[in-house]
Amino acid sequence: MADAAPAVTGDAAKVRVSLASGFVAHCLQAQWRGVALLLVLQVAQVLATLLLPHLSADVIDLGVARGDRSDVMRRGGAMLAVSLAQVILAIGASVLGARLAMRYGRDLRAQVFSHVQAFSLQEMNRFGTPSLITRSTNDVLQLQTALLMILTMIVSAPLMAVGGVVMAVRQDAHLSLLLAVSMPLMLLAVALLMSRTVPYFRKMQGQIDRLNQILREQITGLRVIRAFVRDTSERARFSTANDALTDTALHTGRLMAAMIPMAVLVMQWSTIALVWFAAARIGAGTMQIGSLVAFLAYVAQILMSVMMAALLFAILPRALVCARRVEEVLATASSVADPVSPQDLPKELPSNKPTATPAKGRAVRGLEFKGVGFQYPGAAAPALHDIKLRVEPGQTVAVIGATGSGKSTLLSLVPRLFDVTAGRVLVDGIDVRELSLQALWGAIGLVPQQAYLFTGTIASNL
Repeated sequence: MADAAPAVTGDAAKVRVSLASGFVAHCLQAQWRGVALLLVLQVAQVLATLLLPHLSADVIDLGVARGDRSDVMRRGGAMLAVSLAQVILAIGASVLGARLAMRYGRDLRAQVFSHVQAFSLQEMNRFGTPSLITRSTNDVLQLQTALLMILTMIVSAPLMAVGGVVMAVRQDAHLSLLLAVSMPLMLLAVALLMSRTVPYFRKMQGQIDRLNQILREQITGLRVIRAFVRDTSERARFSTANDALTDTALHTGRLMAAMIPMAVLVMQWSTIALVWFAAARIGAGTMQIGSLVAFLAYVAQILMSVMMAALLFAILPRALVCARRVEEVLATASSVADPVSPQDLPKELPSNKPTATPAKGRAVRGLEFKGVGFQYPGAAAPALHDIKLRVEPGQTVAVIGATGSGKSTLLSLVPRLFDVTAGRVLVDGIDVRELSLQALWGAIGLVPQQAYLFTGTIASNL
């Protein structure tokens, strides 16, 4: 009967924040001072923007209409000062938002990279190298871009919309009733487009994974492809995946391209309706021209804020898909982890004898497989079954067998690239699952079948 695996702890015991719903909250907690300053800059920017139409109305009604040049110059100077302040505040908010988003992307990439480094071969095979590359780069970039948009618009868009409505009502309450028609139309158009685009964004990310997988296989296996004259079939395979991704991207792009024209169309219709109804009020003397100019500016600001929110919602669906994919990686605990109370390897013995006196019923030196079995996840049969083998210190053992017989799998169990599903692997009489990973790896030298050279010099590789 196989021995039970020792209890382990690690990332499986950690509680991770859901990125799909909380990656913005994570950024707010980590960089709250910068976020607070960003919110102050955005509020000040919106207030300055809302003040400009009111000042322009006063210039027209109190200055131009009365022919008071000094009043026009005074109020025009105030508008110029407010405009400069609005530009400075906008630049400051944009720069600060970009820095916060870039820092978050940097930290998230580092977190994903560090977590993937702890994966065993089982998790690596589950996700696949191309998918992990995409999740660590493209998916994190999408989250970073979405966060930048959120930090830029999370306050300005709703505050601009609410403030614009308040100022428009202050200018003319009767004309403000037109907003009850134009704003729902804009929101309805955005909602319809988003419901169509979310499935395509999800499909697109899977197709990017597939394209990366094919490209990686073709680059890595270039010699095999040429040796078996498979160039034509591999080109066709890549072309099929590439065309599928292109078609999905084009379809998504067409849907997103319709958003801006729809928003502009609603804005222009609203402007025409406002001028139509306001003309009668101006002719009757119940409304001034400056008030109409300011009202049109506020309506444009309101609809522009809705359009800004629409742009955010255009990016958010893809970001949420990417967030779920990144979250899936971070929520996956490695099947190979350090034990709760790791044991130490015995110190080197003074003699070179193959065996030494056992301590507590345990041999001190050597490598031993005791009833080892291993079955890959989802496999119908085990790759190894009841392997019993002992290798003494200084002894050389060659494991010979046909391709696929389990030679590499057997050796992978020693450094815990996989964990046994049955039996035990002992190093100097200690189950490898009871040793810390660093101690185990430090005691083992492994030469893989295929050497891999990292970018750099020979010295840096050594």
